[in-house]
Amino acid sequence: MNLKKEFLNESKAKNNLENYKPSFFDKIFGSTQKKINRLTSLLEQAKNDDTKENDLKYNEYLVEQKNWKELQRISNGIENKETESYNDALQYFNPFSDVGELGTQISFNFENNHIDIDLHVNSVEVIPDYELKQTSTGKLSKKNMPKSRFNELYQDHICSSAIRIAREVFAYLPIEYARINAVSKIVNSKTGHLEEQPILSVIFPPETINSLNLETIDPSDSMQNFVHNMKFSKTKGFSIVEKVELEK
Repeated sequence: MNLKKEFLNESKAKNNLENYKPSFFDKIFGSTQKKINRLTSLLEQAKNDDTKENDLKYNEYLVEQKNWKELQRISNGIENKETESYNDALQYFNPFSDVGELGTQISFNFENNHIDIDLHVNSVEVIPDYELKQTSTGKLSKKNMPKSRFNELYQDHICSSAIRIAREVFAYLPIEYARINAVSKIVNSKTGHLEEQPILSVIFPPETINSLNLETIDPSDSMQNFVHNMKFSKTKGFSIVEKVELEK
């Protein structure tokens, strides 16, 4: 494919030079040659501007061509169920560029028909531990949030983050399911130490997610639509769980 060069600036400047006609005052004050020289100089500048613009367009064309070839390679790899291409697609489109809203880190393990994702979720500090309410006099009152309410909000945050990750993956990869594991720093009751452990593990089929009304569902309640492991209480919050496995 040949990229056609354009010389719009040169054409306009050349037209101005060729059609210049000295005015009455140009002849009286002897400025005719000075204006011709200026128009000639502008013509040269116009040629340089056209060269820069054409070079810029050509470089943009090369970038677009490179991107097109890369997309073709990724698309062909995905069609052939090449796991390397799965990873390349997510790297190219980068749907998790704002992963900070969901967690601190995300890692992938690809198989031919599914993807396994560990999402290192945000700590409970992502949820404010207070509520603002308006008093009868119109002032704002700040009160500590009940522990049960706080834990429920954090549970919704974790579950909605898992749903968001799965939806992003299904938008780019034709896989049968995605297992999302929400990993958090939590006290292991067996050791008494703070460890990174799964607190939610869900297997999402794309068909089920697409059947939900995501505008109105309760994120935590919606987990009942999927094979999942989650131990949660309003008073204690999350507990450590095993990563869920599909029934064989």
